[in-house]
Amino acid sequence: MNLKILSLNCQWAYNREVKNFLRKILETGFYDFLLLQEANPDVLTATREAKDYEQLGAFNEGNQKQSWICILYKKNFILKQTSFVSFSGMSAEYSEYPQLGFLMGAFKCNGETMTLGSVHLHPSYHFRLRALDIKLVKKHILINADSKTPIIFGGDFNTGFPLEGRRMRKILSPEFFDGTEKNGPTLNSRYTEHGTHFVSRAGNVLASAGIGISFRTDKIFIDRKTAGQHRVATRVFPDRISDHSPVELILKN
Repeated sequence: MNLKILSLNCQWAYNREVKNFLRKILETGFYDFLLLQEANPDVLTATREAKDYEQLGAFNEGNQKQSWICILYKKNFILKQTSFVSFSGMSAEYSEYPQLGFLMGAFKCNGETMTLGSVHLHPSYHFRLRALDIKLVKKHILINADSKTPIIFGGDFNTGFPLEGRRMRKILSPEFFDGTEKNGPTLNSRYTEHGTHFVSRAGNVLASAGIGISFRTDKIFIDRKTAGQHRVATRVFPDRISDHSPVELILKN
């Protein structure tokens, strides 16, 4: 099995280049899946034009809003099952946010089945809230995904506190491996003038003085079995088309 995956927080398409970037990426047809977060209606309209891709979205029953989490997949993949986990009931402060939650789909291609997920955790000062998010995500995957098939999920985990990434990897272990653990930062506070993350707000103050702080907020996880049977390569794009950088994962036999 060979898979090419791109994950990106689109930052509500505040930067016009995000739509141009996605159009160009989709025109190449290089990626099998795009895991998108903060993909508001502007982003979804722009990506809907891609002739070789389908969109998988979700309606958040928790707050009665269309979710801004999306998975784009090439048309040679057949969607077999889909589910969505809402985080809206976990925090009154963020209950109305359309961009939080976990979207999962089971896909089949050439006789192989795989599960892909796109996730966006809470941008809260309280890291324990994100820990609850990720525990909920893990529980949902273990109950609903076929453990005999590859499972890959990624997105914006909003990890900002020291050692928070390590704690998150511990929660997801031993079942899942962080393919992006050795990658560099993916978010820079200089580009978050519309940010809602706690580190973004703090960074905005420093950004006014031209000082940027970088964080490793975006990650892609793979189930241990698949990671052990394949070559896994990841990288952070240099492209600055939102406050987040795109993250790529390529899986090869």
